[in-house]
Amino acid sequence: MQKVLTIGPVAIPAAQLALMLGLIGLAYGVERWSRRRDGGDGSWVWIALLLGFLSARIAFVLAHWTDFAPEPATLFAVWNGGFSLPWGLIGAATYTLWRYIRIGKSRQGIGLVALLAGLFTIGGALLQNLAPSGAPLPAMVLPSLTGTQQSLQGFAGRPVVLNLWASWCPPCRAEMPLLAQAQRDNPDIALVFVNQGESSQQIDAFLESMQLQLDNVLIDAGGKVATHFISRALPTTLFFDAQGEMVAQHVGGLSRAVLNDYLSKLRAP
Repeated sequence: MQKVLTIGPVAIPAAQLALMLGLIGLAYGVERWSRRRDGGDGSWVWIALLLGFLSARIAFVLAHWTDFAPEPATLFAVWNGGFSLPWGLIGAATYTLWRYIRIGKSRQGIGLVALLAGLFTIGGALLQNLAPSGAPLPAMVLPSLTGTQQSLQGFAGRPVVLNLWASWCPPCRAEMPLLAQAQRDNPDIALVFVNQGESSQQIDAFLESMQLQLDNVLIDAGGKVATHFISRALPTTLFFDAQGEMVAQHVGGLSRAVLNDYLSKLRAP
């Protein structure tokens, strides 16, 4: 299960926090090193970091343009995720190399880029240890909104997406129409909506107010699923392969592009 740092209403996945702090720490270290070796102000390091961020975002957007085109405002919703880390490295490395060539120290620039690529590879491997690693669908039986009892493991046999949500949660409300459309468009994937801590009357009222028709709405009045997966924030969306093993976890709201990226990876052999 993915560790999450919760600060008030804000939840930050540990992997994202580690990556962000690692990049800032690396940039600071390179800046200090550059000041001593080159005698400059070192500000180019932060420009390289910014270009890396933009390259990672732009590459993801271009790869998922059909998802962004109908909703251009989501281009700026970077808090929902959606980055290509390899292209981020390429953007930052290209600027770094250009800068050293410009000041006549191309060999030093090549060495620095090689070092950064090595650190990037090592950091990526370390981050894998913070990512979900095969946690199975729990052996839990929950009441459905239709009154039947449903086993979570009964959805195995095809990819499964568990969305932990509540009607009082603004990001949950915002992403629900998107998830409802995804359920209609992807019959080969089981999208399961596990409500946390609310009654069937509250859930019915919410769905009616949003004019949503959903299948697989389960009632987890005691929050057992969130407790099982140590989920401290809503919404949390868990992705399982056809064998019922978790392959990804997303904390916070989903954009169309990020959701479709997860779904395409679930289908990958």
